[in-house]
Amino acid sequence: MKNLLAAAAVLAMGTTAAQAADLPYRKAPPAAVAPAYDWTGFYIGANAGWVGSVNNDVGLTGTDTGGGGFGSELADGSTPRTFNTRYSGFIGGGQVGYNKQFGTWLLGVEADIMGSNASASATHINLPQPPFPARSAITTVVSNKLNYLGTVRGRLGVVVNNPLLLYVTGGLAYGQTELGVSSLCPTCTPVRNLATTSGPTNFGWTVGAGAEWMFAANWTAKVEYLYYDLGTNTTAPLVYNYGVSTSTLTASIRETGQLARVGINYKWGGPLVAKY
Repeated sequence: MKNLLAAAAVLAMGTTAAQAADLPYRKAPPAAVAPAYDWTGFYIGANAGWVGSVNNDVGLTGTDTGGGGFGSELADGSTPRTFNTRYSGFIGGGQVGYNKQFGTWLLGVEADIMGSNASASATHINLPQPPFPARSAITTVVSNKLNYLGTVRGRLGVVVNNPLLLYVTGGLAYGQTELGVSSLCPTCTPVRNLATTSGPTNFGWTVGAGAEWMFAANWTAKVEYLYYDLGTNTTAPLVYNYGVSTSTLTASIRETGQLARVGINYKWGGPLVAKY
């Protein structure tokens, strides 16, 4: 009887093993891998932020062939030689660019153009007082504003903590700033009511840094800081003729500023793809 039970057990084990061998092979599912974010491709987007001047001092220079014009007023201090015109305001516009990713490194180029409402003015009123009690009352106004700013920049970045991009940037800057100066003296002889404005498109340079986040397939958001230098803006001189004398007044400033902005981009090509 024992031999019979042992034989039955051996037969059952063999049958179970044979059935297991006949079962289909099932491969274990692959482990999930974080998606790979590809930054290569063209993109277009919009931006908005704050802009402000860094150099705020407008300098005045004057000439005078007599003793009652701009040069004399600057020399005796009745008109200041320097006016503070710190502008600050909104800036916003659009950008286009192209990125090429090499592993964790990125090279790119970007061009943008932005409009601004940043402006400032300063006024000085000189009232007659000793040692020049006979001096006429003179009102001098200096203004400065940024109409638009554009850049064409290279970008060098590194992709960290996928999908975060950190980068530095720099290149060409261009823009239009308006610098103005006026002088009003209703009691001067002859009456003085003069004004001039200079608003050329100036070219210079810019540098900065930023961070960009790919939050969805083909969509990125960024924060960025730029410093720019547009060179020197100088007005045409005010010319005041009195008697046989002539005087001139010119305003000048080195146009430097900074901006902080946020932006959003849509990218063509190379969307994020999950790889296993």
